[in-house]
Amino acid sequence: TNLITNAINYRSPERATHIEITLEKRERDQIDLLRVTDNGVGISERYFQTIFEPFKRLADKRIEGSGMGLSICKQIVEGHNGKIYIESSSEQGTTFAIELPSIDGLCTS
Repeated sequence: TNLITNAINYRSPERATHIEITLEKRERDQIDLLRVTDNGVGISERYFQTIFEPFKRLADKRIEGSGMGLSICKQIVEGHNGKIYIESSSEQGTTFAIELPSIDGLCTS
């Protein structure tokens, strides 16, 4: 839920909020790919390497949080032999992508 909560909290005040969640099965490399995409304020590329560090907060301090959410997400994903990464640019929205080893029956697309 952290990725969805972040998408809501960091929405752009200049446009209607749009959040898309997709799940894709990549047969060629036996990966299930989950993406959470928003059209919010985005994240500068300079933070891509540090955003998953514990207690890291990049945004407006008026939004409550401990800075642990993305770090915990990363620990959970890596605990399942997966990886999490970000695709974003300032003011263009953000996609968090999670790649996990395929589990039969999880994704049928």
